[in-house]
Amino acid sequence: MAPVINNGDVVMVDTAVDYFDGDAIYVINIGGETQIKGLQRRADGVYIVSANSLFPPYLAPADLFIAGKAVVQYSARQIA
Repeated sequence: MAPVINNGDVVMVDTAVDYFDGDAIYVINIGGETQIKGLQRRADGVYIVSANSLFPPYLAPADLFIAGKAVVQYSARQIA
């Protein structure tokens, strides 16, 4: 999800939200692979959307499992 969420960032996730609860960033699992991605409702279904433009949006597959909704993100940088 870079540049929105970067390596080393801390993300707090509401694991009580295990369903699509509107356009937002979620922890999802597809085929055994866990990812943090945006989910967005469009006219023809829910799409998985990455903040990285190298990865185009695609229709969420039937085996999509929502593990939680990202609610807070903290960034940290090493300064020395």
